[in-house]
Amino acid sequence: MASRVRLNKLLWVAVKRLDGGEATLRRLVTELHQEDGTTPRDGLPPDSTRGLSDTQHRRLVDRVLAMIGHPGILARPRSAPGAVAGHFASAGEKAQIQEVARLLGWSDDTLEDFIRRQTKGRGVRTHNDATAVLAPMKRMLRERGNR
Repeated sequence: MASRVRLNKLLWVAVKRLDGGEATLRRLVTELHQEDGTTPRDGLPPDSTRGLSDTQHRRLVDRVLAMIGHPGILARPRSAPGAVAGHFASAGEKAQIQEVARLLGWSDDTLEDFIRRQTKGRGVRTHNDATAVLAPMKRMLRERGNR
């Protein structure tokens, strides 16, 4: 399992994408305490992430990730096949995939099938997924141009 420091970094990156940002995070922390019937440790404020146990902290990160559309850390551990690791694919990478597919003359169905094969059904979610799709497409485009 990832360290608390690493999870905290992931949490704050995700909070920036949340509607309501830090206020939503503070509400979720308070709800976690209420659900578990706990109080923050060491007299910390009820909405402080530092007052959460390690288990509560992991659950909080998972909820925030789910709110931004990410599968989360508890649902898919890193060791599981197909676990998501790395950075999210950028809009530019996704647009580049569309552009290369257009240059190859592919239909939307052809592109979807190719993405599904290259990413083992996950789709393009991470930078690594985008690279797995783009690299062979660019190779095909180069080969087509050399003929």
